[in-house]
Amino acid sequence: MTRYVVRRLLESVPLLIVVSALVFALLQASPGSPLAQLERDPTITQADLERIALERGLLDPAPVQYARWVAGALRGDFGRSMQTGRPVTTEILERLPNTAVLVLTAFVFTLLVAIPVGVLSAVRQYSPFDHAVTTLAFMGQSIPIFWLGLMLILVFYFALSNPFTGGPLFPPGGMATTGMEHSWTNRAWHLVLPVVMLSSTWVAWYTRFLRASMLEVLNQDYVRTARAKGLAERRVVFRHALRNAALPLVTLIALDLPMVFSGALFTETIFSWPGMGRLFFQSALRRDYPVLMAIVMFTSVLIVVANLLADVAYAYIDPRIRYDW
Repeated sequence: MTRYVVRRLLESVPLLIVVSALVFALLQASPGSPLAQLERDPTITQADLERIALERGLLDPAPVQYARWVAGALRGDFGRSMQTGRPVTTEILERLPNTAVLVLTAFVFTLLVAIPVGVLSAVRQYSPFDHAVTTLAFMGQSIPIFWLGLMLILVFYFALSNPFTGGPLFPPGGMATTGMEHSWTNRAWHLVLPVVMLSSTWVAWYTRFLRASMLEVLNQDYVRTARAKGLAERRVVFRHALRNAALPLVTLIALDLPMVFSGALFTETIFSWPGMGRLFFQSALRRDYPVLMAIVMFTSVLIVVANLLADVAYAYIDPRIRYDW
């Protein structure tokens, strides 16, 4: 297993190099200038713009700029933001914990809901519960996530009120109420609506996927054999069936989590959550290329690591899978 992990990590190096080169080329070919935000500032002259472009190496040929970026990235230096002038690493590290709290909370909530509901829906196939779950799952997959976020704010902030305080039931955005930034209960209260919005599609998708996977596994011979041995139904379902049905779900989680972790764009934008998704959106509007490059590469590294962890999890979940090379 160790040799397999080392080999996979070594194979990911040229992949990340290709990704960085393609992203850099796309950003260079995109319309507009990285200094577009400064060009609209009437206090900045053309001479100032030329000086800034020279200082930041924007006048150098694209291959030279890319080589300079790679050399800095290998040292952990992704340059400075075009808009704030601060190190890109600092910009990301300030937002990363906020996104981690939001995404990991939504992810745990998703698994706590999707796994038992998906299993029970498969075990009680064609029951009223199964039909209700299927209907709600289709609705969750069909509703645009940004529309759901706006409806959550409309209902739980404007329409409903807290019976104890008389104020809104849930806050419309932000991480905490002013003056209560260090209160964990207040932060948890601000998490409710963003978590519901972010996890809605996950819950619907994972529930449907796990239900289909469980139905396939429940008809296998080894499940019927386990029942014939007199094992309790709960043990048959969770010990034998679920363990094998979870393999495809591991793949989905490995692919979904890095993308959502680095770019919960709609959720963080609608609820003014100061995370990496909102930073990416703001950087795209301002053509802040160093920040965009860093976030895309961060996402790429997460995807590589998540896929590797998924392969390792396969061997743990299914004893038939072994990596000997």
